[in-house]
Amino acid sequence: MPSTAINHFKEDIDRADGLLNLARRLPYGQTKTRLVRDDVLRGAWMYAVGALDAYYSDAYADLIASCLIVKSRNPRVQLGNRISSLKIPVNNFFGEQQERHNWRWRMAARELIERDSVLELKKISQLLNQFLPKGQKLFGDVLPHWMRSTGSNARLFGISTAQAQDLTSVQMSAQVKTAKLVLGKRFKNIFQKRHDCIHNCDRPRVAIQSVGSPGSVRNVIHDVRFLVEHSDRHIDAQFPNFLDGLGCAQAEIRQIGY
Repeated sequence: MPSTAINHFKEDIDRADGLLNLARRLPYGQTKTRLVRDDVLRGAWMYAVGALDAYYSDAYADLIASCLIVKSRNPRVQLGNRISSLKIPVNNFFGEQQERHNWRWRMAARELIERDSVLELKKISQLLNQFLPKGQKLFGDVLPHWMRSTGSNARLFGISTAQAQDLTSVQMSAQVKTAKLVLGKRFKNIFQKRHDCIHNCDRPRVAIQSVGSPGSVRNVIHDVRFLVEHSDRHIDAQFPNFLDGLGCAQAEIRQIGY
């Protein structure tokens, strides 16, 4: 998969880190100065979620574009009903293209996701898991490996990395069910805070909500980074296997690029 999506994510999550570091240096002894510091922390939170939203949208566009490129080169490849039924604007076939020929597929894919939001793990799963082989789906099949990975924590999965390392296969199967619920709740809360900040300045009712300490926002940035970077590595490893399962030749898979 092209590296643009993950490169942009890394730039944007670093911007969230920059806001967090700025907030740490701000005074917060008085009510007004505390509010300013908290608003900078809210900005860091929103940048982190925005970076995630942009990454998964771009990743979806890249995967769609890659499939369309494969199909344009090898009409015998069967992409499946969901991908084949996508409605591509006519202009993408006949309009002038400023970039390379393959860029038309990237632009077509971007138009399909441009007005959508992916701020829900279920939505992300629906969009991306169709490009992964059976047994390699995000936020389900990958969890045993992720729970044992560096950077995993109980906030994400309800269990520490050290505890996950000691689980038997039977115990891990049971823990995955809990991990799905914990992960879903964690990101539902992270996304809701972003929604509250964007739509009502973090005042969903009468009072302004607490954003927490710089440490709390640091944890949000960490968890967002963990989810996206592990997703990207998994997609990068498994998408070629998905294409192979469609009957694409290895030479065709290696030549995908735009």
